[in-house]
Amino acid sequence: MLKGISGMQAGTSAPGGVVNLVTKQANVSVRNARVEVRQAGSVLGAVDIGERLGPDGRFGLRLNAAFEHLDPQARNTKGQRSLLALAGEARLGADTLLQAEIESSHQKQPSVTGFSLLGNTLPAASSIDPRRNLNDQPWRQPVVLDGSTASLRLQQRLTERWNLVAQAMQQRLKSDDRTAFPYGVYDPKTYECPQSPVNLCDRFARDGSFTYWQYVSDNERRTSTALSLAVNGKFEHAGVQHQLESGVLLSRYRGRFQDQVFDIAGTGNINGSLQTPPSPGGSDANTNRDERSTEIFVRDAMQLAPTWQLWAGLRHTRLQRQSERTSPASDPASDGLRATDYSQSLTAPWLALSHDIAPRTLVYTSWGQGLESDVAPNRARYLNSGQPLPALKSRQFEAGLKHEGEVLDASLVLFDIDRPLAVDVGVGTGGCGAANTCVRRIDGSQHHRGLEA
Repeated sequence: MLKGISGMQAGTSAPGGVVNLVTKQANVSVRNARVEVRQAGSVLGAVDIGERLGPDGRFGLRLNAAFEHLDPQARNTKGQRSLLALAGEARLGADTLLQAEIESSHQKQPSVTGFSLLGNTLPAASSIDPRRNLNDQPWRQPVVLDGSTASLRLQQRLTERWNLVAQAMQQRLKSDDRTAFPYGVYDPKTYECPQSPVNLCDRFARDGSFTYWQYVSDNERRTSTALSLAVNGKFEHAGVQHQLESGVLLSRYRGRFQDQVFDIAGTGNINGSLQTPPSPGGSDANTNRDERSTEIFVRDAMQLAPTWQLWAGLRHTRLQRQSERTSPASDPASDGLRATDYSQSLTAPWLALSHDIAPRTLVYTSWGQGLESDVAPNRARYLNSGQPLPALKSRQFEAGLKHEGEVLDASLVLFDIDRPLAVDVGVGTGGCGAANTCVRRIDGSQHHRGLEA
């Protein structure tokens, strides 16, 4: 996980961080196999095989394969997952390296839903059986996840100090998302929840009862494509060693969905003794999404002294986002497809300074900005429907201590994040409940401070 000033690594991102996925490289000879048994009866088998081939080890291949029978502690949640990945590389000359990777994965397993407050009371831990799965209804279906990823990377040495790196990647994900989940206490006819003595829209009733909802969204398809071109190199100026990198990243996301089932099924309770029939199965619209971004970046790592290093960078991001519902609602007074289409641009800087206080141990401080995007929903109740909000620019500061040893890695980090808050604000007496009674706007900010060890 890349936290803190994640804007320097990823451009558009939330302050909480982004996940950094690293491909196993095909540049080693390895023979690993393992079998793992855990929890109630989950069994995993995996192999990792890599080999250098050809004259002078010019070619490399690495195969990773895994299969797991899933049997967690929660009852009736058995499933399975599998993975097959192949990475290869070819040194086409003294200055040229070509790397490729392809991966396919599959997982099928029922989901596990959470418990909640009982009115205003937090239930005692002794009253909740951790093996009980409230999703365990006769009509529940497993969640199915399928994914495939392919990438190609070319590294070309231009001179003794400068290199060109070109990369392309595409990921295709398909999912069937299904669950029976408990949420609040609602009237199945009016879809309203009681407001007194406690608002039960977001918690269970005091006696442990709740409303069961059925959710089915089959054949969800998400495709992400990225292409990057960068030049990096080393040079010295005014007695300071520089490692400079500059480039451009083009990315596209496409999400295609079908109408979904999202409806009340019946009543349940926390002891799992009530079984409900499935909902009538009326369909509800989903939302198709498209996003394009172009990011131009430059970053420099400067060696100020043997134990001092300064990082600085700048990233300009241009976004174009579109969305549209899969179908208009059956209600004639509905808001149609609620299509949105907008563009935004932002330039975000970042800066960091580190000092090595011992071998493999450093202290550092960093500051940067991140970019998020928001738009007023294209619905009749919004006066600014379909209009983008100003780019949400968060400010993120960190100071910390990090150690990487032979057997122990440790860190202590103080962070401070200030991010704009986008909210719905009622206009007049409507309170966002009727047409032209609501505005979505930036109203203040959220301030997060903490210490992570």
